[in-house]
Amino acid sequence: MRESKLSVLGISVVVGVLAGSSGCQGDLEDVAPDWEITEQAIYYGTRSPSITNLSAGEEEAIGWLADSTGELLCTATLIDRDVAVTAQHCVVNTIAVDDMRFGMGDPSNPDAVVEVHSAPFHDTLDVALLLLLTDAVTQVPTAEPLPFLREAPEQSWIGTDVEAAGFGSTHDNSTGLYYVTVELTGIQDDFFEVDGHGQQGICFGDSGGPLFVNVETGDPVIIGVESHGDASCVDTDYETRLDQAMAWMDAEMAAFDPNSPRQTGVQTDGGVGEDFGGMFCATSPTGSMSHVWFVVFMVAFALRLAARRRMVMVRPDESVTRRRPNRRR
Repeated sequence: MRESKLSVLGISVVVGVLAGSSGCQGDLEDVAPDWEITEQAIYYGTRSPSITNLSAGEEEAIGWLADSTGELLCTATLIDRDVAVTAQHCVVNTIAVDDMRFGMGDPSNPDAVVEVHSAPFHDTLDVALLLLLTDAVTQVPTAEPLPFLREAPEQSWIGTDVEAAGFGSTHDNSTGLYYVTVELTGIQDDFFEVDGHGQQGICFGDSGGPLFVNVETGDPVIIGVESHGDASCVDTDYETRLDQAMAWMDAEMAAFDPNSPRQTGVQTDGGVGEDFGGMFCATSPTGSMSHVWFVVFMVAFALRLAARRRMVMVRPDESVTRRRPNRRR
C-alpha cells in the first residue's frame, strides 16, 4: 500500500492510499509519493501592490471564484469584460459549473457577484477561463480588465522581482486581497518558477491568482497564474505561463456566446492533475469520501483549530519559515 501526503486545512497528514476521493485531480493512487496536495494563499503579503504599476481599476479586476453560498475556492482575474482567468484545477473536480460565481471586492461585502456561464480548461496546462453570464464591468464600472502575456518571456526577467496577488487565508488568518513580491528564479516550458526565499510567498487558498510584471511601457501584464508550490508557503512556487495558452484563450473567448446553453454539472474529465500526479487542490475535499478520509479530515480540522489558539505572530524579517518535512517536488 503506497503512502501519499495530503494537506488538509494546512495540516500535513500521512495516510495510506485507500478507496475514496480526495477532491483533487485524479485518484490518490496516482499521486507521486514526493508530491504534497495543497491549497494556495498569500503569506506575509501587503494590502497594496509594492512593485506592480496597477491602477485602482486594475486592482478591482482581481477577483475570486466561489460557490453560490460564498465559499471561496480560488482567485481569478478579469482579462475581458466578461472573462476571467484562473487555474484549471480550480474548475475540474471541484463544484458544479452552474454553482460557480466570480466575485469582485471584499468577499465579505462584494462589489459584484457574477454567475459563470461555462468554465473551459486547457488540455495540458493548469489554466482555465471563467466565461461570465453578464458583463462584470457593468456591475463595477471602475474595474479595468488586465492584459496577459502574448509573447515569449524575456530571459532577463530571471533574477528580478515579480508580484503575485490573491485571496485566501494568511499567516494571521486575515482575509481579502493580498500582494506578495517574490523572485522569478526560472522559466520552464510551461511554468514560471518563483521563490520567496523563506520570507514570504503563496500558500493555502490562492490558486489561479495572477503573477505580474511591468513591461517596457511600465504597464502591468499578467504573465502567469498560480499552479502549485512548496508546502512551506514561503519558498518555491510554479505559475502557469499564459503566453503558452494564448492561442487557446483567444479561441475560447472568440467563440463565447453568452446566449448559448449554460454549462452544468461538475467537470471531471481530463485535467492536468493526471499529468502532475494530482499534486494540487484548490478547495477542501469534495464529492464522495470514504469513512477513513472523513476521519482524517476531521482530525486535521481539530489540529488546525488548536494551532490557531496557540499561534504566535512572526514578522517576515525574523526569517522564520513554516517548513514541512517534505516538499512536493
